[in-house]
Amino acid sequence: MTLKSSTMLSHTHQTKDAASSQEQSWLEAASNGDVEAFNRLYEKYSGTVFSLCMHFCSSREDAEEVCQEIFITIYKNLKQFRGRASFSTWAYRITVNTLNSRFRKKKIQTESLQPDWVQSNGNSAHLNLLLTEIIKDLPHKMRVVFVLHDRMGFSHEEISQITGYKTGTSRSHLCRARMQLREKLTKVRGGSESV
Repeated sequence: MTLKSSTMLSHTHQTKDAASSQEQSWLEAASNGDVEAFNRLYEKYSGTVFSLCMHFCSSREDAEEVCQEIFITIYKNLKQFRGRASFSTWAYRITVNTLNSRFRKKKIQTESLQPDWVQSNGNSAHLNLLLTEIIKDLPHKMRVVFVLHDRMGFSHEEISQITGYKTGTSRSHLCRARMQLREKLTKVRGGSESV
């Protein structure tokens, strides 16, 4: 390792430490009622939480409502955050738990595939929309793992912390989700194996 790369690594760790320290001060202030500090946490994590909600809700409005519910829950429970895991893991766990609860209560209905979608025209936007609808048809636990891993980039270890699933279960759900997606896309696209 050269001196330059060592210095870069040191700077990266210092930046992460400073960000972690900043986040810690926001957490402490927010748990003592500082709304501005909580707004900073919201700004940092709302994009990821909203993105996760979009994968499980039938509309943008529903996702916004769920996202708001999640941040209200986070705010109300800040004093219970013990720091055993990172704040992000704790927040994403609340997100998944809220989505699971809504799924059980309401069995959120998603639109089924429209007949005119069966004839794919090769348009990538069309294929993306089709894939999004097929993902929404996956069984809930498989969808959670698929979205967290393949769409949001979480590792199986992180998924385990967020969902409470064992890493082997996470891997199994991901494998089965991918198989189901491949089968459904193949059927919709007329048996083409290029999925």
